[in-house]
Amino acid sequence: MKFNLALIIAITVFALSILAVGRILVGLIVSNLHQINSLNREQLDQKSAHHRFSVVIPAFNEEKFIRRCVESVLNQTYSNYEIITVDDGSSDQTGMILDELASKIPSRA
Repeated sequence: MKFNLALIIAITVFALSILAVGRILVGLIVSNLHQINSLNREQLDQKSAHHRFSVVIPAFNEEKFIRRCVESVLNQTYSNYEIITVDDGSSDQTGMILDELASKIPSRA
């Protein structure tokens, strides 16, 4: 009986600690989102040189959707990013479409 009670207490403490860490992480994420939302376009443009990110697009036989996907990313207003597409051996025209799109997009090093 003591073992079962000790096990229940240990599991409860463990679960509560996981919930506490989760709440902290959610709080940090929400805080960062509020900071991002409070920036105006001019501030974003000034900070863009320091906040580059990558958009990774995995693709396997996505010829019907890959052009729309890449163009959707290209139409975003924030401009300091790179697009990395990964064609995982598609047997359709996915690779050719990605090559065509890459040749039309100027490189922004």
